[in-house]
Amino acid sequence: MSKSSEQRPEAATHDTRVVLGRVRRPHGVRGAVLVDIDPSLSGALTRGQTLHLQFEDGTERDVTVDAAPAHGTTTRLSLREIADREEAGTLRGATLSAAREDLPPLEEGEYYDEDLIGCTVETVKGKELGRLAEIVVTGANDVYVVACERGEVLVPAVDGIVLEIDIDGRRVVVEPSGLEYSGLAD
Repeated sequence: MSKSSEQRPEAATHDTRVVLGRVRRPHGVRGAVLVDIDPSLSGALTRGQTLHLQFEDGTERDVTVDAAPAHGTTTRLSLREIADREEAGTLRGATLSAAREDLPPLEEGEYYDEDLIGCTVETVKGKELGRLAEIVVTGANDVYVVACERGEVLVPAVDGIVLEIDIDGRRVVVEPSGLEYSGLAD
């Protein structure tokens, strides 16, 4: 989940599911799995919540959370429908998502990462830099990876550099002076 100083538009339309992370591997013998989840979303998993799994081969499955405690840098997810390690192994690599309405409400100025991916990134003077391709979570702040003609530009997602996020308009406005190292400053 990303933050910005701009308000989240009330009337924005989005996909009904939010991608939470990916199943890494089985954990233990009782069917739990370790999942990589955006740390800001790990607390969003609650007992009885329905999650959606999409597998690499295109198949899909809904499951129910039994428990989801943090486990180091990952989350140990127990699902009611998964009884043993062998069955848990079949979930490896699956993308985990939840219905948007089943997640806690976002604070003012917060956005789901997937709502930002694909947005046009432009300078305050309107010069288009490219499209937001990826969000890298670091210890200090997120970094937006912008795909542009010259390759990639890394944009620190901090106030003063990211000036506006317009989800409905699918654009992010940045202050180019914070990007001088990239040769893109106006």
